[in-house]
Amino acid sequence: MPKFTEADTDPRRRSLQRATITPDEVAAMLAEAGPDRDLVVKLSFHAGLRPGEMDELTEADVTIRDGRHYLTVRGRVPRTIALPRIVGDAVEAVRPGLQPGDLLVLPHLDAEGAVARAMHDVLVTAGVTDATVHTPRGHLLDLLRTQHDLPLAHRLAYVGFQGSDPGALPDGWSEPIADRIDELAANAAAG
Repeated sequence: MPKFTEADTDPRRRSLQRATITPDEVAAMLAEAGPDRDLVVKLSFHAGLRPGEMDELTEADVTIRDGRHYLTVRGRVPRTIALPRIVGDAVEAVRPGLQPGDLLVLPHLDAEGAVARAMHDVLVTAGVTDATVHTPRGHLLDLLRTQHDLPLAHRLAYVGFQGSDPGALPDGWSEPIADRIDELAANAAAG
């Protein structure tokens, strides 16, 4: 397995596209998302999912153990992660009415790329026109990059960083990250 350093998640190493978003823009996007797109925005900002990883999520990908939501992601880096409570609450808001096998995110838009289009619409509506649909995920990468007390391998696996190996990590590895994301979100909301 390749070795990663803090520099691997440094936004300056990413493409020339805008790699992150400000706290005010985060708040604007969350406010503009509306009930249909709230889960899209929160899965990106607070769980680090790529739009393509959200396209195929189904209701069956969510499990609840001991009151905590877990999500199985089958994207570039397959992983099961504990969800921050802010995301778990958004999941619960969309689950009523879903049947087994229904899409979890935007179930009424069963089309490839629907999540990316929805994220783009939220960005534009919130006035964040110089960002891409991956920029909200970059915001979480930047936040996690500063959390040095959490193991780097865990932080990278949580967001599905290419080359990470979530399967090699100990049981419960993602819970402290989900808890920290909730703390960071609460601190940002408090101002």
